[in-house]
Amino acid sequence: MKSLKSLLVVTSLVLFSVPSMATSLVPGSKYSVETNQRTLVTPANDSKENAYAEGQQMLNELQQSNPAELGNILKVIAFQPKERASLQIKDNSYVTVQESMNTAGEIEYHGLVNVQYEHLRYDNN
Repeated sequence: MKSLKSLLVVTSLVLFSVPSMATSLVPGSKYSVETNQRTLVTPANDSKENAYAEGQQMLNELQQSNPAELGNILKVIAFQPKERASLQIKDNSYVTVQESMNTAGEIEYHGLVNVQYEHLRYDNN
């Protein structure tokens, strides 16, 4: 039951963390730079310290991932190889912790990994 509740919390947070988007045109090309934000959630932990550590570990793994791995983890829709290959994490990504109480009355902590990323987007206009 605890894992089902945790799964529901994680799923709802991921679904409702709508990516914000900003684009800027790359001069002399048909590509623009698209900037997005996504929030990933760690499983429940019993302490803030563990939630921060797990969130930081997740962020470190994302920063070391290649563009194809990032695209899969962040669920980025990129149709052209150049779009996919340009995917990168920005330096202003960060980790926070959310505290909540489960149905058993136990306090649990989730690491929230706020990832800012950018990639090229083909502009066919």
